[in-house]
Amino acid sequence: MTPYRTILLSFLFLTGISAANLRVVFLGASITYGAVRDGKVLQKMVRESQDPGVEIFSEAVSGWTSTRLASKIDEFVKKHPRGTYFVIHIGGNDVSIRRPYPGGAVKLRKNLEKILQTIQQYGSHPILMRLSFRAYKDSLEEDGSLPYNLEVYD
Repeated sequence: MTPYRTILLSFLFLTGISAANLRVVFLGASITYGAVRDGKVLQKMVRESQDPGVEIFSEAVSGWTSTRLASKIDEFVKKHPRGTYFVIHIGGNDVSIRRPYPGGAVKLRKNLEKILQTIQQYGSHPILMRLSFRAYKDSLEEDGSLPYNLEVYD
């Protein structure tokens, strides 16, 4: 079971949300793209799990930063006007080029706030995921995503 499928199905179960007419849009960079692709594989998994009312979409683009996603968020929300939830996993590329913390933290926070607020303004619900572990050669996690997760995402 993929992490995204686990998250989606757990979310539906724990919140008691009806799967009827549920549209989930995944936003992010390469990690999201790698897990969700164009949404068709995850869509098939959801159908097989007896949730035919769930539709999955992906707007993940490898290499994107939070700045790029923030610049396109209006377009994505308008493209998916009936999107119920927007699952966001973005920022890893920001951290990779601006580490160690706090390099770029202020801009990252500002971009995330814009993304979340825009989704909410259109009446949809954002789900912001923490950054995934970033391993760097000859470096500790404290020089990677951990401080960003603690200070920006949490």
